[in-house]
Amino acid sequence: NIIYILADDLGYGDLSVYNQNSKISTPNINSIGNQGMIFSDMHSTSSVCTPTRYSILTGEYAWRTKLKEGVLWSYGEPLIPENKKTVGSMLKKFGYTTSVIGKWHLGSDPTGFDYWEILPGQGKYYNPDFKNQKGKAQYEGYCTDIVTDKAIAWLDKRDKNKPFMVMVQQKAPHRNWN
Repeated sequence: NIIYILADDLGYGDLSVYNQNSKISTPNINSIGNQGMIFSDMHSTSSVCTPTRYSILTGEYAWRTKLKEGVLWSYGEPLIPENKKTVGSMLKKFGYTTSVIGKWHLGSDPTGFDYWEILPGQGKYYNPDFKNQKGKAQYEGYCTDIVTDKAIAWLDKRDKNKPFMVMVQQKAPHRNWN
């Protein structure tokens, strides 16, 4: 099983599982890391959200697409073509149930996932709108809490007889754009 947590602008040393002197206590993430697997040799293809997400999903450099710099600002021409292989579509071929919940920011709706619920564009920190296969809805509260609750709810409802991958993609600690 795979739980992939992506948080915008979060540094390696910010999590106490990697840095016991971190100013941020992360006991729940520490518990996940201590019971599963943590990575200590990490590299990023970019320091900003859109190209990072593209690379994680496709295994390719975003700079080899039409996006040569910066990020996508809203919905537009998709950065990931519908027929492009993604980690979600590849895992599905091996029997995994797949989902992505939270910030997508790739100019399209997700493809290759059994379930998705994403923030349109950059998304809002408070009372955010979400979009899924059935439509749009607004939820009251703080985005980080809502994304986390939705991921937990998906984990509780999934088919327990199949392996799973959930991508939990947070906005925080990214600065507020509103």
